[in-house]
Amino acid sequence: MYSLMVLFLQAVFGISYFIFGKLFGITGSFPISKMLELLILGWVGILPLIAIQIHLSLKYEDFTKSIMIASICTLGGFFIGAISGIRYLWPWALQKIPMDLSGGGIEGVIPKAIYILYCLIFAGVIVTIGIKKFENMEIK
Repeated sequence: MYSLMVLFLQAVFGISYFIFGKLFGITGSFPISKMLELLILGWVGILPLIAIQIHLSLKYEDFTKSIMIASICTLGGFFIGAISGIRYLWPWALQKIPMDLSGGGIEGVIPKAIYILYCLIFAGVIVTIGIKKFENMEIK
């Protein structure tokens, strides 16, 4: 459900990017294939974060602590995302990787497939951990 909301927001972002580009007089053809690629890869990169955020919300029983942790980690993600050696280890940097055109982004079919697989495996591991912890929780 959350992933569909994020996908919807990615679509709204892409449409807004196009509309505002036309409103401000940017001429030339709109790179729709590149935009779709970046939006989809960004959406895949957010899937582990959705899993982590849900896990944190269950762990702390309120949203305040989980949102505070996510906000701090997101700020760190901007800096860690620029370090090529460790940016794949920090889930809050995953969404930045394909969209970082100044850093090269992700070029080539194989690296994109590896990125997608990595994000899905990462999200799957977090979901599995969350399900195990949820099954072991005591209802108060």
